[in-house]
Amino acid sequence: MRSLSEPLARRAAPGLSLSPFFLLPPLPIESATVQPTPAVDTLAPSPSTTAAPANTLERHVGELVAAAATAILQALREFQNGGLTASTKMQGGDLICELYRLRQFMIADWPFDAIAREHGKTALREMYGTRIDERTIDLLIGEVLDILQKVVRLQMN
Repeated sequence: MRSLSEPLARRAAPGLSLSPFFLLPPLPIESATVQPTPAVDTLAPSPSTTAAPANTLERHVGELVAAAATAILQALREFQNGGLTASTKMQGGDLICELYRLRQFMIADWPFDAIAREHGKTALREMYGTRIDERTIDLLIGEVLDILQKVVRLQMN
């Protein structure tokens, strides 16, 4: 057995030499200089004209407004055909309730009505395309927001 204080044999791997690194020729100064790079790149936001991504709160508000507007359309259709069903009433009430909850959550820091109007219009356009005109969209969104305002006033009293 070998002693741990005994130096290892100085044998090079085949094809390699054991010349000390201080005998190597010096590197040129240009290759040794360090070019500092910033730790954080500053990127400018890109202007976007597309609809809000699917995972934003604004998009969710718009989809709820569009769903409530669709429930109003369904209720009008049922009323014209002889009677409003309980399930349509319940669906519309649930959607307005959810909008009320979101409004209460957002109202302190967000322009809720403007978000609901803008993103609700976008969602309705996506749902109905050219089958619905701008005037009807404005009317439906306005009706949803009017009902929501009535609920807000009732809850304040």
